[in-house]
Amino acid sequence: MTPKTWSHPRHPLIEARPLVSFGRPCISGTKIASCFVANRYCAGEFEAEIADHYGVSLDSIRAAIRFELDASAMRAWRKWRRDVSK
Repeated sequence: MTPKTWSHPRHPLIEARPLVSFGRPCISGTKIASCFVANRYCAGEFEAEIADHYGVSLDSIRAAIRFELDASAMRAWRKWRRDVSK
């Protein structure tokens, strides 16, 4: 049986749950999707600005950005998402 919460060993601050943010990877304990954080960072916002906006730690913001840049972690999440939706 597929677990209802997913996390990657290299990214302990990121988790995915099917009923939160449509199963997207989020900062643990929040509903803040890592893709939203990474998109804002890529658009030119500073990490500290993003952290202040969402009210989370700078480490959480950096973890979200690192996760989005980690292709193998993204592949593992996509596999989990396919399995959990069956």
